Amino acid sequence: MLSRLATLPFLGRLLVFVGLLLLIWLPVVVLIWPFLASDASIYPLATGILYLEFVGMLYLWGWAVRGEKRPWVMYGLQLNRRWWQEALAGWTMALGALLGLLALQASWGWLDWQAAPPSSVVLQGMGLGLGVALAEELLFRGWLWQELQLDYGITVAVWASSGLFALAHFFHPPEVLLQIWPQFPGLWVLGLALAWGRLACAGRLSWPVGFHAGLVTAYYWVRVGHWLVVNPELPAWLTALETNPLASPLGFTAMLIVALITRWWWVRKVNA
Repeated sequence: MLSRLATLPFLGRLLVFVGLLLLIWLPVVVLIWPFLASDASIYPLATGILYLEFVGMLYLWGWAVRGEKRPWVMYGLQLNRRWWQEALAGWTMALGALLGLLALQASWGWLDWQAAPPSSVVLQGMGLGLGVALAEELLFRGWLWQELQLDYGITVAVWASSGLFALAHFFHPPEVLLQIWPQFPGLWVLGLALAWGRLACAGRLSWPVGFHAGLVTAYYWVRVGHWLVVNPELPAWLTALETNPLASPLGFTAMLIVALITRWWWVRKVNA
């Protein structure tokens, strides 16, 4: 019965996947809500349950719907030595690029360095970065990528998965959207860089997971650890440190350069 889902068009498969996630997740959250100490404690627990359910659904979809004996490999998680080396290279590149960009702005007087974040914040940032990167890459460059590619080919998969990745960050009230909309182009370009990075790594999610994790980690250190603060004399859009550095003109330009490099990397691999 599940294998018949593979015959549905892309939009149908997408709605079924999301519907199954919510069908299992919502009743569980409703059941545990009365036993929690406060409403505030429901968010991290509900998010954790959704994450575990999502991972299980991905495996079930790959195995039962797509008939893959190794679903994780299909999604790009070949966790061998080479995978981890590429992931570490992506993490190092992202960390160096973002911190270097912020350091450049600090040298211009746009930002001010504060005390380095404590070790607890450093470790939290690394853990959060890896968790966010794995979840989002498995969804957008893993499952969604595979489903789009099957119906429309690689080019559409690259651009559409990147656009959906950017849109997914905008489920907010209208008043919040008015503040964060400048992030959209940078997030789309980031999605393109991650997609071309997967192609350059022969379908492995190694570099995309590492690069994505590095960006989240570095931003967590800076924001949560209060490592840098914006010069109050400057307009907020110039650095966009309070929202997302990719929304700033300099951040967008840097991300565009990274995307072009990853595309050149992929084309070079194809022509080698």
